[in-house]
Amino acid sequence: MITEDVVRRLADRRPRVVVLGDAILDGWLSGRSDRLSPEAPVPVVQVTGSCHVPGGAANTAVNLAALGADVRLVSVVGDDRAGVTLLSELAARGVDPGPVVVAAGRRTITKRRVVVGDQIMLRVDEGTDTPLPPPVTERLLATLRVEAASCDAVLVCDYRTGVLGPEVVAELRRLRPSLPLLAVDAHALGTWCPVRPDVVTP
Repeated sequence: MITEDVVRRLADRRPRVVVLGDAILDGWLSGRSDRLSPEAPVPVVQVTGSCHVPGGAANTAVNLAALGADVRLVSVVGDDRAGVTLLSELAARGVDPGPVVVAAGRRTITKRRVVVGDQIMLRVDEGTDTPLPPPVTERLLATLRVEAASCDAVLVCDYRTGVLGPEVVAELRRLRPSLPLLAVDAHALGTWCPVRPDVVTP
């Protein structure tokens, strides 16, 4: 709960927000299409530009940083090129990638869209979406404990990519009495009932 004391403290400094959840790399390939493929009745897209931006929990972290918050992103990425790109994009947008756990052998969740004009023609999803192995989960929980110890709020972004398992729910429930504010943005809100969040998004 946000008390008057918390409000007074936040008036003198940037709020410290922990974003806990699924970091995703969003990619965009844009171009033009003037013909169909001779191999199948599908458009041929001549790519003229591309970009990558933080998505999922990483997008939330970037938005909060842009609003002036001191953001700590607690998440997991793979030790692949997409993971390196995502961490670099976070740093470029004012989010310290230090708390993000890099998991060996895991592929970073990536969503690439092919766009012609204003129309999305195709989306290609890649990455490991199975539950984290126990050693990686322990690293994630250890990071959460450290970052949550001095935060003003925790925002959970659960897009069901395997990062936020039952162990994370249990740990957040244990930490709940010490959290000034807990917000949850999840595809399956029922998973988070045990932590009794202050705010949820439908």
